Amino acid sequence: NGTEIDACKEQLDAAGTLYTLSMAAALITTLAQGFCFDRLGPRTSAVGASLLTAVSLALFALGLSTSSLNWLVYIAMPLADCAGSLTSMALFGFAWHAPSHQGLIS
Repeated sequence: NGTEIDACKEQLDAAGTLYTLSMAAALITTLAQGFCFDRLGPRTSAVGASLLTAVSLALFALGLSTSSLNWLVYIAMPLADCAGSLTSMALFGFAWHAPSHQGLIS
């Protein structure tokens, strides 16, 4: 609609910090995600990580909608990012169920 909203420096800094925390958490937990995938298999990993992602995103929404719970965003977003990474990793396990169509799945 042509309306521009300028974010203040504090908001940009907070968003940058949140992004950095989320990416760091996802990278640090990559080895643990691999162990989980190897130990539990793709199906259990995908289901568990999907549920954890859903709960994390619900907490993220709660943190954004309630000003007294804004701190929750700094826990929920990195957790959702880690769980989302495991979900993505687990999807590659399904590619081996249809070897002739691996490019379509992954």
